[in-house]
Amino acid sequence: LSIRDVIDQHPDKLFIAFTTPPLLPGATTVANAARARRWAEYLTSAEYLDGHPNLVVFDIFSLLADDDDYLRPEYRVSEDDSHPNEIANQTLGPLLVDFVDTSVQNFTPGTASAKPEPTATPAANASQEPAAGLMIDDFEVSELTEDWSSYADDGAEITCTLAAGGNDSDQMLAITFKTAAQRYAACNRNLIASADWQETPGFRFDWRSETPGLNIIIYAWIAGSPFEVQPPLASPSTTWATVEIPWEQVQKASWASETDLDEFDPTRVESISFNVGDWDKATEGTIWLDNWQLLPPE
Repeated sequence: LSIRDVIDQHPDKLFIAFTTPPLLPGATTVANAARARRWAEYLTSAEYLDGHPNLVVFDIFSLLADDDDYLRPEYRVSEDDSHPNEIANQTLGPLLVDFVDTSVQNFTPGTASAKPEPTATPAANASQEPAAGLMIDDFEVSELTEDWSSYADDGAEITCTLAAGGNDSDQMLAITFKTAAQRYAACNRNLIASADWQETPGFRFDWRSETPGLNIIIYAWIAGSPFEVQPPLASPSTTWATVEIPWEQVQKASWASETDLDEFDPTRVESISFNVGDWDKATEGTIWLDNWQLLPPE
């Protein structure tokens, strides 16, 4: 916090901080490894960052750590050296470059911001209270309904399953995938839209990710015509976050044909799919979704 106080005194400078990298099992303890994850979650939270526009944090811990909060086995040089290996460097290097570039492009030098009161700003993992009658799926069921399905290109794998421990709830949707370059996969939810959808400004959901920064494209389908959320989303960190998609961001897909519909009409939506994959590289990870609902009418 004292470091952040100094950063606030230099609003014309952009500061890029890092979370701590994870260690090998033999270099730490179970308790301390868990503390390292909680520290990373705090440094990337709204509690720490909100109101400080010249401070951003690159979450190297979440990118390097396994589910047990240790350095991933595939990223280890040996069992007595906690430095990331060449594979880790080649994987994270482009992500760091993109993060720095995006942070610089989005930064506007200005005056120091007043510190927000702790009670005035909700934390990043604060759950969105589901609006009555607007829930699309809260995943609080014994098993996924037949409305859910999955698709994968050759060279891609994906599963869409229920998992315990949602965002202030008992269950969530887990999308686990592995795709080769130029291969894609999707989890799809059939829907029955109605005229009421026209009265809502869009939809939202809570999500977190095992691997931040992956391309996620959301498609809405009407009579076989694809509409995509623009711009595409990037998977978040391991901390719960809420994303809101206004209908204005849903546009005719760039690859749609001339015979496909041109105008998006939310009252005619028949399905929405969460698509993973990247043209330039292989992708792998898990994304968790919860509290998927329409936005309340304005």
